[in-house]
Amino acid sequence: MKLKITTIAKPYLSSIDNGSMFRKPIKWLYVLLAVITALIPFYLIYVAISLNSYYFKIEESSARLQIITPQFEKIRYEFDSLTMNANELAQSIENEQYSYSQAVRSTVEYQNYINYNSYYAEYYENAKITAENLLKSLKALQKDSQIVANKINTIKPKYERELKQFNELNEVLQLNYDKYNGLSPSGAFHTPGNKALSIIGLVLFCLFILTIGCVCALVLWNRAAELKNLNTVDDKFTAIPVVSHFIQTLGEFMATYIATMGFVTVLIAVAFKTCFGVFGLEKLYVINLQQLSTEYQYGIPFLLVPIITAFFMLWITKIIAEAIKTFVAIANNTGNQNNSKAE
Repeated sequence: MKLKITTIAKPYLSSIDNGSMFRKPIKWLYVLLAVITALIPFYLIYVAISLNSYYFKIEESSARLQIITPQFEKIRYEFDSLTMNANELAQSIENEQYSYSQAVRSTVEYQNYINYNSYYAEYYENAKITAENLLKSLKALQKDSQIVANKINTIKPKYERELKQFNELNEVLQLNYDKYNGLSPSGAFHTPGNKALSIIGLVLFCLFILTIGCVCALVLWNRAAELKNLNTVDDKFTAIPVVSHFIQTLGEFMATYIATMGFVTVLIAVAFKTCFGVFGLEKLYVINLQQLSTEYQYGIPFLLVPIITAFFMLWITKIIAEAIKTFVAIANNTGNQNNSKAE
């Protein structure tokens, strides 16, 4: 019974000793990364197409806005001027009505005083003349006010249509700006240039990125298959080789991505004036792609930057991995020799 109980833990301990416990999770990680890498290009293509679409929508909305703005500003100025004039006339009418009512009251008072003293006859006549003049001025102001009101009513429908169109176009423009700015940090962006060249650059970018995703996924997939034969039965050290393999594979994957994606990104930026700053890749090797695409002679030397960067990354990770492998091989050989001598 005791013997059976002790054998329960043997498969678990055996998986630790032969390294399968460490190899399998890393293999699953490779497979997961390979699947994600194969799917990422489709997301990047979606972002690239969406960004270029929003960019051209921004250009179109801006062009339409520039066309209607002068006409809208003209009618708005006219409408605002008439409205201000109407408000001023309304205030003048209110003041004139107050003055006229005061003059009428004075006329009535002086007329009553005449019954007692003829001395007020002159004041009555003056007050009467003042009231008549104020009445004429009031009627003239009311007539002018009516003319302005008619003009306002005439242009108001057109002004409201122009205002609605102007506001709607501004809203569309702002919406496109918001969507464009929301996507641009994670994907591609377009710089001013020829629309046909931008479309060609976008198509080539889509083809290249699908190829790059496939290559990077295959790198991970092939390295995952190698993990099965990473250790031998006589190996004493089984965990460290997995670390070495992971460092080497990660370096190969990153180097492949940076070299191919960086080269393609800069090539399209230089040739087609269309920039694709994918996941901040342009910041990785300190290139402002938006400025890079303005001059051919400045862009061509930068085609080598991602390749050189990827080479050194691959070289350094390979050296680290091989150093670890060398250490493990020496340790395993030393352990096997000691066991042979002991036997």
